[in-house]
Amino acid sequence: MPQEDYRLIRLRGRDNNRMKNRPFSLFAATCVVTLCGVRVTPAMSAQQSADTPKPAQSPTPDHLTLDQVSAEPDSDQRMDTLRWSPDGARAAWLQLVLPSPRSSEQAPQYSIWSFASDSEPQSAKPSDAPTAQPSLWKQHGHPALLVPAAKVTAALRGTEKPAPHMGDDSKNTAYLLREFAWSSDHASLLLIGTQSLAWFDITSSTSRLLVSGNEALSDATLSPDGKTISFIRNHDLWLLPVSGGTPRKLFESSDASQHDLLRAELDWLYRNEIHLQRAYWWSPDSQRIAYLQIDDRGVNKYGLRASDGTTREIVYPKPGGEIPIVRVFIQSVAGGRPQEIDLGPTKNTYLPRIAWAPDARHLAIERLARLQKNLDLFFADTTTGKSRLLLTEKDMYWINLSDDLYFFKDGKRFLWSCERNSFRHLYLYDIDGKQLARLTHGDWEVSHLDAVDESNSRVYFTATEKSPLERHLYQVSIDGGAIKRITQQAGTHQVSFAPGIASFVDSYSTAITPPQMALISQSDSTLAATASAPAKDSDAKSLPPLQPVDFITITLHMGTEAHAFLIRPPNFDAGKKYPVILYLAGGPGEQLVRDAWGGSASLWMQFMAQKGYIVFAVDNQGTTGRGHYFEEPIHLRLAAQEMVDQRDGFTYLTTLLYVDTTRVGVCGWGYGGFLAIHAMFDRPVPYRAGFAGAPIIDWRSYDAFFAERYLDDPVTFAHGWRSSIAGQPESLRFLKGQLAIAQGTLDEFVHMENLLTLQSGLLDVGKSADVLLLSDRGHHIEDRPARLVLFTHMTDFFVRNL
Repeated sequence: MPQEDYRLIRLRGRDNNRMKNRPFSLFAATCVVTLCGVRVTPAMSAQQSADTPKPAQSPTPDHLTLDQVSAEPDSDQRMDTLRWSPDGARAAWLQLVLPSPRSSEQAPQYSIWSFASDSEPQSAKPSDAPTAQPSLWKQHGHPALLVPAAKVTAALRGTEKPAPHMGDDSKNTAYLLREFAWSSDHASLLLIGTQSLAWFDITSSTSRLLVSGNEALSDATLSPDGKTISFIRNHDLWLLPVSGGTPRKLFESSDASQHDLLRAELDWLYRNEIHLQRAYWWSPDSQRIAYLQIDDRGVNKYGLRASDGTTREIVYPKPGGEIPIVRVFIQSVAGGRPQEIDLGPTKNTYLPRIAWAPDARHLAIERLARLQKNLDLFFADTTTGKSRLLLTEKDMYWINLSDDLYFFKDGKRFLWSCERNSFRHLYLYDIDGKQLARLTHGDWEVSHLDAVDESNSRVYFTATEKSPLERHLYQVSIDGGAIKRITQQAGTHQVSFAPGIASFVDSYSTAITPPQMALISQSDSTLAATASAPAKDSDAKSLPPLQPVDFITITLHMGTEAHAFLIRPPNFDAGKKYPVILYLAGGPGEQLVRDAWGGSASLWMQFMAQKGYIVFAVDNQGTTGRGHYFEEPIHLRLAAQEMVDQRDGFTYLTTLLYVDTTRVGVCGWGYGGFLAIHAMFDRPVPYRAGFAGAPIIDWRSYDAFFAERYLDDPVTFAHGWRSSIAGQPESLRFLKGQLAIAQGTLDEFVHMENLLTLQSGLLDVGKSADVLLLSDRGHHIEDRPARLVLFTHMTDFFVRNL
């Protein structure tokens, strides 16, 4: 991976979207129902779409198993880790090598795969080959193994002989590969481990250890010229020539014991909520480094205690309390005193995005007010430290951040995106902050900027123009004009362009089609993909046929339309009565109802449908994909609008003659768990069972960056902060069904205090919840054995109670 393109900030961050699509019952598909102000109309089913490919066929079991559910990743890690070689000839990614089912003995390993040109021989399939690489189009290349997992591990260990399947290191993650980067001559790879760095020569298949030791390292990258490696260790930024040698500290004076005053190092908030990849940025000429100084000395700390008694602290700013004070400095690689950038007062502000301009002299810095209603874009001269304001975005509710800033090579223009008209669109500005043009228009949103082809005056972006349920790649001229859709298959596309815009990798999925990658190349100077069904592939993922997912549109009682989906059991009989599981997400930044693969959540819903349940979901107001106006009703009152919309969803269920409305359960995780808790205390709707994973019980104990964005100041708007269950202890006596809660004991987002607060309140009124404690696990349950326990517990809970 060459140094990330300095002209385009693009952090994928966490994808919270989870489920989506397919068929519909005779009753709902043949009529329009109006009841209690709720109107439903059928939307296109995935089965009804002629251009939606069917999953590649291979011998499969008849039914899903919980082993398959727990083994399914929650995102397409191949695209998350995909990196292009500097010449644009190869796209490589990390491929997880799974241990045997039910095994907790092996630490995860990664091999590195790549798309190679058709002229290159395809590698023989090794034992750690990916489980699925089906074709989507006539591909420009084919996936081939680049570096086997055993060689990756050997390189990071510093041994010449590979240790097959980790050997005596089976329980040790010291040599776990985290990331990799391409060399500037695209002939080698920098392998970035948890505690070591290694240089791997692709041609000779040999390696040399660059950095080792017992201390963790992070945020490693290569300078743009490919000559220097930088990384964080022991709270210092270190530099090391690619040729080898002894690392040196960038800063002349440092105090590693000063953990709360960080230089070039991310704290918990900036890494986990603001989603920065690192807290420093190389200049395009590799001569200087811009970095954040994060002062956490006045910020609240939270302690986490593991099962072995060890403890650690994270910086966790509470609502109404102190937040990090952040400043920007420029440091010459050659040494000397750093230059501070003058942004005015930065107390009670965030600096969420930073990027170098192509001239290696100027820096773009975004400054977000604490309550997130004002966003300023500054343009700073890094030699003098002076900055000027380019533009300001304002919103009465809150501003959603993006990663769509792009500076043109001429240094005179830049691209910017915003939601000032509800839907996010692209705008062209000059370097003085004057708007020159609006490139995209309409009641749909630009999901993110993918690439800019300056030589041909084209901008490529992903958007919801076809449908909020889908994501497609589009192009538009920098000079304006009509947009053109590039990807054609109905569903969701995620793309990554090669340097030079000669080709791109497309990861495609639907609600019943796991992600499939293809390498697409330019044809006659125009990017075009020939749409066709995927070819049969012997490596296709061995999943049984999945149930169709029907998308429907419900008109809520106040007139707003909401998207929903239904999954019915196999051999569905409209003359029978079925129990229902209402799956909840419902939070800002989330979109459950999408024609996209949802990972393990997709498979678990399919598994429950297979067991005889109808699975139903509604994207209430407050969720993403429909524009900012659709999100705004949750402002200052979390759970209120969401639960009203979910009640309308329940009202729709009562119109379905095959639904047993005495056997309806709710399920959700995180924000969905927060809503599931509210559902179980929601007197108008008789939910019989509720499963809440990592539920927020008190927003006053959540982090300030997230909670204040939607609830504002906790003193001025105290009523909204009491919207969580902790603020309504009198409601606990209304628990009317069976409640189960799953909680990771080391969850850094939703702390254990939430569970303890709820359980204590329930005991006070003579009630209790069924609790599954996931010891030493965090918010995202990543290891397969624990996931198997979790999904088994969820399944058994609903089987017992519905």
